[in-house]
Amino acid sequence: MAGNAVHKGLVIASVAYLVIVGVFVFSERGVVPSPVVPEISREGIWLRIPSIGVNASMQSVGLTPKGNMGIPTNYTDVAWFTGSAKPGTAGTSIVVGHRDTHIFGPGVFRSLGQLAAGDDVYVTIDGKEAHFRVVGKRTYKEDTDRIEEITRGDGHTARLNLITCEGTWNQSVRRYDERLVVFTELVR
Repeated sequence: MAGNAVHKGLVIASVAYLVIVGVFVFSERGVVPSPVVPEISREGIWLRIPSIGVNASMQSVGLTPKGNMGIPTNYTDVAWFTGSAKPGTAGTSIVVGHRDTHIFGPGVFRSLGQLAAGDDVYVTIDGKEAHFRVVGKRTYKEDTDRIEEITRGDGHTARLNLITCEGTWNQSVRRYDERLVVFTELVR
């Protein structure tokens, strides 16, 4: 990379057969640190998507020491990336979940691709429920440079973008070659 260029993209790394979904941010000076984590109690943080049967606990993750976005510690939970807006507040929130695993089978977001515009998504934090509606979805190549498209917002609208693996499994590198992003907006 030249000068102070910052490379942004979506990546999937893997450890053994455990698929890792992540966003990375690197510069010549190293990993861009995660911003301060907003206060969220650990009581009752849930993601619910009735149309595909998701009712999952939501973990909070930041960046790993290597600069990848953290991931859920299991295949039944999702994870909110603390470098994004708090779900239900103005801005774009990023929530990731595993599609599947070679060892354990289907993950929480196995059916994420079945969502369609108009489907409902709910996030419960601190006893308050935020209602989102799917407005679109798109598949990106693993090495996409379209991170701004995935994370941007107008600063006024609360958005919740759901990300998981998609595409073809590459056994030699033990990861999928695409990411599926489902875009939602808060229902007013």
